[in-house]
Amino acid sequence: MAFEAALTHRFLRELRRLEADIRERALDAINEIIVDPFKGVKLRGELAGLHRWRLGSHRIVYMIDVSTSRIVFLKIGSRKAIYK
Repeated sequence: MAFEAALTHRFLRELRRLEADIRERALDAINEIIVDPFKGVKLRGELAGLHRWRLGSHRIVYMIDVSTSRIVFLKIGSRKAIYK
């Protein structure tokens, strides 16, 4: 099943603020997530229904909408701040 990506304004703003090397790794990760979005770790608690992808000390938080075959990228940032 092919998925398409949807990037929120917040995600794009946070992506632009990252250092160039982390931004490049994030773009590679987005392509990898699109191929197999279920590879990411399911989040629990208040963030149940979302997934995360690890990029060293940074995380990508996204939601999978199977009914529309869309992956909505919600947040990207450092591990310390992403879940707040």
